[in-house]
Amino acid sequence: MDPTPRARTVIGCMSGTSADGIDAAAVRIIGDGLHARHESVAFASMPYGPLAEPVRALQRGAAMTAADIASLSRELALLHAELIRGMEGKAGQPDLVVMHGQTIFHAPPVSWQLASPATVAAALDCDVLSDLRAADLAEGGQGAPITPLADWLLMRDRSDSPNTRAIINLGGFCNATILPAGAPPQSIAGFDVCLCNQLLDHACASRTGQPYDEGGERALRGGEDAAVSARIAHHLASQHGAGRSLGSADECIGLAELAAGLGPEDALATIADAVAQAIANVVGAHGAEHWFAAGGGTRNVALMRALAQRASACGARLCTTDALGVAAQAREAIAMAALGAAAHDGASITLDAVTGRRTRRVLDGIFTRSHRIFTI
Repeated sequence: MDPTPRARTVIGCMSGTSADGIDAAAVRIIGDGLHARHESVAFASMPYGPLAEPVRALQRGAAMTAADIASLSRELALLHAELIRGMEGKAGQPDLVVMHGQTIFHAPPVSWQLASPATVAAALDCDVLSDLRAADLAEGGQGAPITPLADWLLMRDRSDSPNTRAIINLGGFCNATILPAGAPPQSIAGFDVCLCNQLLDHACASRTGQPYDEGGERALRGGEDAAVSARIAHHLASQHGAGRSLGSADECIGLAELAAGLGPEDALATIADAVAQAIANVVGAHGAEHWFAAGGGTRNVALMRALAQRASACGARLCTTDALGVAAQAREAIAMAALGAAAHDGASITLDAVTGRRTRRVLDGIFTRSHRIFTI
């Protein structure tokens, strides 16, 4: 008889480029490597609060002392630990924590994700896997997008008559995974597309004083300017065409200024339409019959409405990943858990065809043990 498959509880943690907080997902993983099954157990979020401003200042390249940076790394880790402790009632003690960390800078071959894994390991008495992009970057890859293999593990079409699926992450930046019908991992396509929430949030903050357009309500009250939308979409297209992974929002200011002649609501509506247009132009070229959106942008009704219209024009239907059993707001944290468990089992979690790394096989992540091996 076959032995009972190993079962683990893995908590994946994700801090996005918007630097507003941490998402954590507890996933029950049954089996090993790329053959494992994944069952979502719990999801929770925690805002950065007073840590948000120093994180964003560091992202902007503001001068900070080494002591301040080290202290910020520790404080971010303690926030991770606090969030995970709050999940123990539903998830129990995790067997492994997977930390993405807060991206401070990303311009391959250099990338920096901040948060001390040893602090989390000590606080929770739990092993931690972190720095998931480092090995890929060291092998000449872009280190991103990192989630395509997780999308395959969690959301590929396993039916007798599979369809090609596009998984579209509407985060600070948009990235997409194309899962060809019935295809193995080597056939997965994944790529960064363009600025998304970073641009929308910057436009809202600069025009209204509010940090973001809650639910896209202001954009819904406005009307799109087709000519301005097309100009912004053209510039967004150049981000995908550059063939690089995205990690800096420096272009936000210039792109938002293209809508400077419009009123605030019209500007927000126009920029949402431009983002949807840029995404659809890239994703639509891959012939996916079904588009599934995830990330914070799914809460922006104006963006989702514009993207659904563009999907329909491409002969596709737009849903959220909730339709596939992966909560749209939890998708990246769940992906971190799935990727971390696979990496812990020795599987490569980035794909050479996606990131451009030189070697086909890479051991990903840095493993921090919790237990004290020696007693003095």
